[in-house]
Amino acid sequence: HSLISKKIAMPITSASQAWAILVRHARDEIESLRLLELCLDTHRVSSLVSVVQNEDKGTLIVDFSRQRLTLETLDHLLHLAYARNCMEFISNMPYSISSHRNDGRSVLALRAPRGSNILHSSPSPAHSRPD
Repeated sequence: HSLISKKIAMPITSASQAWAILVRHARDEIESLRLLELCLDTHRVSSLVSVVQNEDKGTLIVDFSRQRLTLETLDHLLHLAYARNCMEFISNMPYSISSHRNDGRSVLALRAPRGSNILHSSPSPAHSRPD
């Protein structure tokens, strides 16, 4: 079971709409949740962890279970990323794989191109919109 498939069929939504939905969801559904309680839900935890194994390149573990979010939150985040065309931006980012760790595991590092602005200019993302 994979959290994110290679091709994501997303409804057409503007970034403003996706952001408004995410903000409303965070306020109405997530704000009152406590991470400790979320981590006790074994179905939620297993749904938010994905392991991808490749014989040549090793194992990639993506674990969102220790974040204060639900599958619905992840869905809203993916809709926003799709509306903002993040997949193209990410695919154009240079990356490196480093194994200079004491535990022998490799780390993937994405690097934003020089001069690119990946951060939103507003100091308060809870009250701003992405476009």
